[in-house]
Amino acid sequence: MLSVAKTNEDIIRKLWGELHGSGSKASLEMMTGFMDENIDWEVVPLGLKRHGIAEVKLLIQSSWNDMPEGGHHEITNVFANDEWVCLEYTAHGKITKELKHLNLNHPVEGQVIEVRSIDVFHIKNGKIDLAREYYDHATLLRQLGVKTLEDMPMQ
Repeated sequence: MLSVAKTNEDIIRKLWGELHGSGSKASLEMMTGFMDENIDWEVVPLGLKRHGIAEVKLLIQSSWNDMPEGGHHEITNVFANDEWVCLEYTAHGKITKELKHLNLNHPVEGQVIEVRSIDVFHIKNGKIDLAREYYDHATLLRQLGVKTLEDMPMQ
C-alpha cells in the first residue's frame, strides 16, 4: 500500500506534468480534478491570490498564454509528507510576446530566461486546497533587462 506522502507526491507530479504539458481543455479539467473546490492559489512574487477552481482555471490559462516558446521545466527536487508537497524546479524558455503583467517599459521578445522556482502545495483528503508559487523574480527581471531596483516595475 502506498504511503500518504507518496500518494501526495504522485498527485503533484501529475498536476505539474499537465500544467507544463499540452495546455488543452481536457488537461485543465484533469488538473482541477486534483483540487478542492475552495482552493487558494497564490503567486507570491506578484502578490497575486486566487480562490476557487474558476479563478485558478483562469490563472492557469493565463500562465499557458505567457509560456515561453520552447519552454520546459526541469524538476530538481520533490519533498512530500502526509500534508505538504514541495516541488523545486528550473523554468527555461524564450519570451515570444509582451508580458503585460510585468508592466515593463521595453520589449522583451526574444529574451531567453532561466528561473529557479519552488511551489508548495497543501493536500487534504486527496485534494490540493492550497498552492503557493515562489520564484526568483529579481533574476527574471534582470534577464528581461531591468537593471536596478529603481527600474523594477511596482504594482
